[in-house]
Amino acid sequence: IDEIRFIKRAQQLGFTLSEIKEMMTLRVGDDIPCGEVRDKAEDKYQDVVKKIEDLKRIKNVLIDLIDSCKADAQTEDCVILNALEGKNETGEELR
Repeated sequence: IDEIRFIKRAQQLGFTLSEIKEMMTLRVGDDIPCGEVRDKAEDKYQDVVKKIEDLKRIKNVLIDLIDSCKADAQTEDCVILNALEGKNETGEELR
């Protein structure tokens, strides 16, 4: 039960199963410094920070697309669809 609880809590913090396996291995080794566990937690923290930055960027792009959408336009002139196809607002290819 303790191992399952450990796994579930680690998953809630975003650790993958392979990372959790490494952490559990570190838990078993009595002579391993806690700094190794800290390093893994810091690596996960950096991953989370990067994901948050990526999600903020995605959010801003989506807001811009939604704001520039002319809901009464035909789909051939749809700003959102054009952006997904790599085209600008006028339908020209982006480089």
